[in-house]
Amino acid sequence: MSAEGKFAGKACIGCGYRLDGIRSRQCPECGKVFDPDDPLTFVIQLDDPVILVNTTITAEAHNAMARVDAAGIPATIEHAAPGLIEPARSVVWVDRADLDRAQGVLASSVESPSSAPWTCACGAEVDGDFEVCWQCGKSRGPG
Repeated sequence: MSAEGKFAGKACIGCGYRLDGIRSRQCPECGKVFDPDDPLTFVIQLDDPVILVNTTITAEAHNAMARVDAAGIPATIEHAAPGLIEPARSVVWVDRADLDRAQGVLASSVESPSSAPWTCACGAEVDGDFEVCWQCGKSRGPG
């Protein structure tokens, strides 16, 4: 994360004070020190949050988060603990104004031609991200 746009969308991790436009590295409300290049020292505060990704696969949510962050789109992630019946969930949020752009970022690299599923000689359907059959252990081979 860069300091471009001087802390827009960032809030104090101690008190929640919006740090928009603040040139200091100290919260004027509670005095907590933060570093605009270290996301562990502040929180992202969205003005009109909407769900971008809602998944039970934590790595999928973190991957989406990293991709939209790399595109300069502010986002937050939250993890819900599992219940008795429901699995744990990870949710990535973006501002409503950024939703279309964020969806475009995720869609642009969702599936490349090489990641299409393939059928092994043994008859098993194998996810395109794998080069070896899960059922018989044979390699995908050329083409």
